[in-house]
Amino acid sequence: MIGFHLARLDHLDQMIDQVKKKIGHAGVAGSSRRAAVAPTGLLAPFTAQIRLLTSIPGISDRVATVIISEIGVDMSRFPSAKHLAAWAGLAPGNNESAGRRRRARH
Repeated sequence: MIGFHLARLDHLDQMIDQVKKKIGHAGVAGSSRRAAVAPTGLLAPFTAQIRLLTSIPGISDRVATVIISEIGVDMSRFPSAKHLAAWAGLAPGNNESAGRRRRARH
């Protein structure tokens, strides 16, 4: 049984590697640790957007990839930055304390 489970884990590792190759690697940030590399795979069309996002302090290649995969690059669907923040769950909401609801200040 252990051999069966180990074989299954090896198969899953191979599948994960295939998916990672298909998605590609961003590698466009100009960090001091490594040289900038052109994105590969499905990330290649988003080189400019990844480069722009990684110019923000705290945004790594991985985070930029996640942002693009979740939100996309077409911001026209969001009428304002507040709409985007609300969609992402980052907008201030309501304050509730002791069962009383108060509107949050903006």
